[in-house]
Amino acid sequence: MRLLFLSLGIAAALACVPAAEEAPADETPVAAATDDEYPLGSLETWLQRPYLTRQLRSVETLFPTRAVAAAEVPSTLVRSDAPLEVAYRFDGAEHGLADFPERTDTTGLLILQGGEILHEEYFKGSDETTRFLSMSVAKSFTSTLLGIARGDGLIESFDDPADKYLPQLAGSGYEGVSIKDILQMSSGVDFSEVYADEESDIAALGAACFGGGGVRDLAMSYGRKREPGTVFEYSSVDTLILGMLLQEVTGQSVASYMEEKVWQPIGAESDAAWVLDQEGDEGFECTLGGLNVTLRDYARFGLLMAQDGVWNGERILPEGWVAEATIPDAPHVQPGKLSEGYKMGYQYQWWTFPDDDKSFTGEGIHGQLLMVNPVLDLVMVKTSDWELAWDDNKEAESWALWDAVQEWVRANRGVS
Repeated sequence: MRLLFLSLGIAAALACVPAAEEAPADETPVAAATDDEYPLGSLETWLQRPYLTRQLRSVETLFPTRAVAAAEVPSTLVRSDAPLEVAYRFDGAEHGLADFPERTDTTGLLILQGGEILHEEYFKGSDETTRFLSMSVAKSFTSTLLGIARGDGLIESFDDPADKYLPQLAGSGYEGVSIKDILQMSSGVDFSEVYADEESDIAALGAACFGGGGVRDLAMSYGRKREPGTVFEYSSVDTLILGMLLQEVTGQSVASYMEEKVWQPIGAESDAAWVLDQEGDEGFECTLGGLNVTLRDYARFGLLMAQDGVWNGERILPEGWVAEATIPDAPHVQPGKLSEGYKMGYQYQWWTFPDDDKSFTGEGIHGQLLMVNPVLDLVMVKTSDWELAWDDNKEAESWALWDAVQEWVRANRGVS
């Protein structure tokens, strides 16, 4: 089902933490591996076996990037003394947490609740210093930065047409389209995102975005297909337009604004890196899916969202932003309305679960997941090396583990 919606452009083209003692790196379970087991690829092979696994954590060997600097004094994460013992049911059978990584091609798994690491494990040669490519989880970061920009007074309203701030959109399919419609993947722009078709629009866009150059001009070249705000249609070009808007109103690169407004304030322990469409100062961040982050820092960002944008008592995100960004408010993006048989909803570049806790997730091709439950103050980060760009079965099994973890937290950690 997700094959209709998630971005394959990259593949088709070439996809309040309290102060405490940090979990020692030497206590983090890591699966040993050699470079021979997981070799680097080339521009032609990097998303194919046997290169996919290592290349998803080594994109800087192939593409230009821009750093998002870590905090000088990282916020510390507490490691739980007790092991997380949870079982989940999937496909008519019960499985343990130890079964999950191999069954779902996991490269990293971190579960964080209330600032405490309940589980952290790495596989296939990765470790706590590894920066994993986000794929479309980057879209959720991009929308968050736009929320901050609006809070800073740089955007008057998301009901404004995007071309109010980007007049160069005049004459394109985005002329007159509201920022909100773009955030909800409902722009109506004539853009094809088809996995198996190398002639699909997403193929050319992904190639330009990942080091090919000229991605902004390409993003503005698409026409109109339907009335904006009426139909959900996953189009990664929408997020590039949002990135262009962010750069325009802030007068900064996306990476610089993220560093100032999110990365430094939450005490990120490692530099992040955005893939650029070209080398140098003119390079533009691939906001549709080019962000590279460690598991712990993905979890910090998830915890910021779980805690309504407040970090150690300081408000980082505008008040009310998390609910606005993650609770669908239009009929066509409600859970179950995106596609027949698919349970999820969508709001501002986040997928939303149909549950009472209003939980939500960022998801990216080849199995990158950032799940957040704001009621339970719970985050689960999973990185993967799925051979297919998307695997409905592995997505569903990841949800099954997520459900089991939520039940365990309710039963064992005094949260209801």
